[in-house]
Amino acid sequence: LALLRRTVEADAAVRRGAWPQTGLGGRELAGLSIGVVGMGAIGRRVATVFAALDCQVSYWSRRVHDDAPARRRELADLVATSDVLIVVIALTAQTRHLLDTALLARAKPGMLVVNAARGLVIDEPALIEALREGRLGGAALDVFAAEPLPAGSPLRDLPGVLLSPHMAGSTVEASMRIVGQSKDNLVRVMDGLPPVDVVEGRSPGSGHDSGEKTLNEWRARESHLGVGRAEVERHLSTHHSRPEVHDDEHAVGRGDPVDRGGDRGRIRSDQPLPRPRGNRDGGFLARH
Repeated sequence: LALLRRTVEADAAVRRGAWPQTGLGGRELAGLSIGVVGMGAIGRRVATVFAALDCQVSYWSRRVHDDAPARRRELADLVATSDVLIVVIALTAQTRHLLDTALLARAKPGMLVVNAARGLVIDEPALIEALREGRLGGAALDVFAAEPLPAGSPLRDLPGVLLSPHMAGSTVEASMRIVGQSKDNLVRVMDGLPPVDVVEGRSPGSGHDSGEKTLNEWRARESHLGVGRAEVERHLSTHHSRPEVHDDEHAVGRGDPVDRGGDRGRIRSDQPLPRPRGNRDGGFLARH
């Protein structure tokens, strides 16, 4: 929206004392063709929202999703027909530099690119070249090939480019969801169930053996320390500190394998719970 309406440029102009009420040439969103790269949980929400705003939404993903709220196109066709291309696919070996020089050369003239996935999904030098040559109308980038963005990056000086510091998932609400997911996973393991949302590429049920080992280890410690399941839940509910905010769910969809920069909010099914430290009051729980 900021790219289409040139909001950042308008803000800067007003701060300089100008008043470009009709001179910036903004565009309306309704009626535009929106291409979504990735159809996980975020991609589905993006497609639904833009359809509600009267846009024509299509998508590409490595797999066909029969229940997707948008029409599937081949990637080259999606790039060639989209007014706005929104990238929300996970970074894997297959998606690294997915949008390269050859693909960006096929872009619809003036296409806007929004990258809310990972910086390496787009070939950054190819993107810079397309922006410099005017083949793209602009870009909104929350992620970059190198982070923090290097001081000498050409992206800092290109017009029509919005930059943000990998903050799309940095909200109070997202932070609290991470805490809740961690608590739920720990309780599941203590109940003898496998954790969900494992991050090492195995399905949630495949770590059962190691989960049993973890559970038995915890029960042995519970007996030794006098710390029970109810006390764990109480500590997790009332004594946690606010975690550092990461964007672990930011560009993550259940339809695609996940590459996460950090594993906050997740419990690996093959990772034993930390060895307790401290006395019998269970104070070590607040540190883990």
